[in-house]
Amino acid sequence: FTVRDAPTDPTIKWIKTQTRPDAVFLAKQNTYDPVTLAGRKNYFGSTYYSEVTGSNVSSRRSFAKELFEANETATLSKARQAGITYLIIPNGEVDDFPYFVNRPFLDKSLTAVHTNKDVTIYKLK
Repeated sequence: FTVRDAPTDPTIKWIKTQTRPDAVFLAKQNTYDPVTLAGRKNYFGSTYYSEVTGSNVSSRRSFAKELFEANETATLSKARQAGITYLIIPNGEVDDFPYFVNRPFLDKSLTAVHTNKDVTIYKLK
């Protein structure tokens, strides 16, 4: 099993070099999360450890769905208030990404600051 790292993964490299250490992302749940591998926080990353220790992740899960599927600016404002600074959307079909992303709304409402074949990163602040 290959794990990408910053020198070879363009998303990890961009996050490490172009964002502040206190940046908070909302990204697809991954066990090997490019956000945390870059040394940043993921608002709703892999929930395995949170769930097995008894933490209630349902409120973050439902807010992640609301933000990934946003269609009104109030949702974006709510994300900013929660401290989320970037939203990472996978490009193309992804089997384990269960959200409907309204790209026209995001493109109109946010600034895409990085894109590659795998993802588009939007800045919320």
